[in-house]
Amino acid sequence: WIVVSGTAHISGLLTDSGTGGAGGAGGLGWNGITSLPGATGAGSGAGAGGSKGQPGAGGGFGAAGTSIGLATGGAAYPAGPRYAAVVGSGGGGGGGGNSPSWGVLNGGAGGAGGGFLMLAANTLSVASTGQIAADGTKGICGGSISGGGETDYWGSGGGGSGGLIWLRAGLATISGQVTAAGAAVPAGCSAPAAAGGTGRIFIDSPSVQGSTTPGYVAGSTTDGLPGNDTSNFAVKSISGLARITNLGSSSRSVRLVVAR
Repeated sequence: WIVVSGTAHISGLLTDSGTGGAGGAGGLGWNGITSLPGATGAGSGAGAGGSKGQPGAGGGFGAAGTSIGLATGGAAYPAGPRYAAVVGSGGGGGGGGNSPSWGVLNGGAGGAGGGFLMLAANTLSVASTGQIAADGTKGICGGSISGGGETDYWGSGGGGSGGLIWLRAGLATISGQVTAAGAAVPAGCSAPAAAGGTGRIFIDSPSVQGSTTPGYVAGSTTDGLPGNDTSNFAVKSISGLARITNLGSSSRSVRLVVAR
């Protein structure tokens, strides 16, 4: 949670990308002795792992992940109760190769799903240079190798799904980017690979200017934050870098510019 009593002006990157469900591990492929399938990712819409030499599927959340080969993409699932901290799901790992000629040919790991990010302020401004993101991360590309009349394959990991973003403000102006995107196929990957599904974005505001990816679902400002309690969080601003520390668990660093 990030709660600002005045105006939150985002001119850099505020991100919780890749902190949702983990991607599945790639399957072991070793010297023609072992060829294991990739592991299924983590999360309610996890992508399935690929079989021998095959790619893993994409994770799902707001939209289903991409199915590929024999691996089924993760299903879309609800965001849950209002303000519930639901996160995106990981893609499945690629299956390992099985050639005695090429040694170790492990499948690629799946990408992680986007996390959960909530920002509440009286006024929210996302500058043209700013981005609020809870994106999935890409899986590791697989490949193939040939020689001596033999070709072997190791599968790519599937992409993670986008996560969940909640924004609540009396006025929200978005000139930059607000994204809960599923991970695309890795650039330049010659092996088949699957993308993650999109996440979800909710904006509780009577006035929204701008757009998001995917498109946001509008809410209302009549219900308050659960307890409106920020006592478990400490916020310190150091040269434009705000460190949001959950005193009970972990620490994450985000770029956040706050003007009162």
